[in-house]
Amino acid sequence: MKVGLIRDTSRHLNGKTLAGIVFLNSPLFRYSLKYCEKECDQVYILSAKYGLISPKDTIETYDEDINAKRKKDFLAWLDNTAKQIREKIPTGTELHFHTGRRYRQLIPLLEADYPCFEPMKGLALGQKLQKYKELLG
Repeated sequence: MKVGLIRDTSRHLNGKTLAGIVFLNSPLFRYSLKYCEKECDQVYILSAKYGLISPKDTIETYDEDINAKRKKDFLAWLDNTAKQIREKIPTGTELHFHTGRRYRQLIPLLEADYPCFEPMKGLALGQKLQKYKELLG
C-alpha cells in the first residue's frame, strides 16, 4: 500500500470545513493533493495543529505554522504525529512525503516500520509546482 503525506499551509479558507478543502487557496497544496489522489492508495495531511488528518476530516481553520513552533512544541508534535501515523497506517505501508523539510523530520521516527520516500526533496517551490504539472499532464 502507498500513502501520500502532504502538508498543510498558511493559505487557507476560513471557518469550519473539510481539511481537503480548507487549504485549497495554496497552489502547492492543490497540486500535491491531486497528484497523491492519483498515485497513492490513501492521502493524509500533516497539520501543524492537528497532526495527521484525512482530507475528509472536518476541521476549524487555524493560524499555526510548523516553522514557528518552539523546539519543545515541535518535538511534541513529532512524537504525537508519529503515534497517529502508527495508529492509522499499517506497518510496512510506503509513506511518500510530499512535504517540506520540517515535516520530513518524522522520517527517522518511522523508517524502521515504514519504507519512506521523499519524491520532491531538494526542489524549490516553483520547481515542485512545475514537477506536479508535468506529472499530472
